[in-house]
Amino acid sequence: LTGISESAAFFLGALSSMPAVRTFSLYAGMAVFINFILQITCFLAVMMLDIKRQRSNRLDVCCCVPMSKKVAGEAQPSGGIIFMFMQDMYSHFLMQFPVRVITMIVFTFVFCGSLSRIPHLSVGLDQTLALPKDSYLLKYFHEMNDVFRVGSPVYFVVKDGFDYAVNTDKVCSTAGCSKYSLGAQIYMASLQSEHTKIATSASSWVDDFLSWVNPLVTCCRLVEGNYSNFCNASVTSKEATCTPCLNSTDMVRGHPKPKKFMGYLNK
Repeated sequence: LTGISESAAFFLGALSSMPAVRTFSLYAGMAVFINFILQITCFLAVMMLDIKRQRSNRLDVCCCVPMSKKVAGEAQPSGGIIFMFMQDMYSHFLMQFPVRVITMIVFTFVFCGSLSRIPHLSVGLDQTLALPKDSYLLKYFHEMNDVFRVGSPVYFVVKDGFDYAVNTDKVCSTAGCSKYSLGAQIYMASLQSEHTKIATSASSWVDDFLSWVNPLVTCCRLVEGNYSNFCNASVTSKEATCTPCLNSTDMVRGHPKPKKFMGYLNK
């Protein structure tokens, strides 16, 4: 019953869409099933042969060599050197009161030490372990580890209802933003590698938007005379007459006014 249950559990894992999990489940399920078949066939036959060997007073390794009745009678009561050691020496030593106290103390320290190391365990599984040795992805993962030492991406999401036009300085990380803003705090966390797992500063769409509408950068430009159309980024000032989307009067502390902010954001 146990073998059939384990085989069924592994075969159910083969329904996964992940190739590594599917392959492992098929191999494991078939291995458990074959092991079950061997236990009810070959193992029983070999065990019966071993019983016949014992009854015929033959050696275990050299089963063709019979033992004399005297040697067999003397060896019959003993269970071997390991059995005699465990029964006559180790068990008596272990059951002594000081030894039992020391054993419990050592076990408690080892158990507590193991618990204390749990937070330091690495998260996740090495992706190369799920690939065959001749896979072309191995070179890719090795290059990523050697050249681009970047872990899993992390996303910081602002809850719905936040007014970006009024509270721009609370989320951005460019010049003029608050030092307590979300972007600034993420940047400060990236500098404390001994306390956080953040490697670099955040890539924020708010910073990109502020840089785009900044009149000093002139990324956001409108066709003069048709302010509903943007100038193409490849068009130079010599080819067409373009004007910046914002001017200095539309900016407050380096940020667009709320009305201008939402106007170009919705475009």
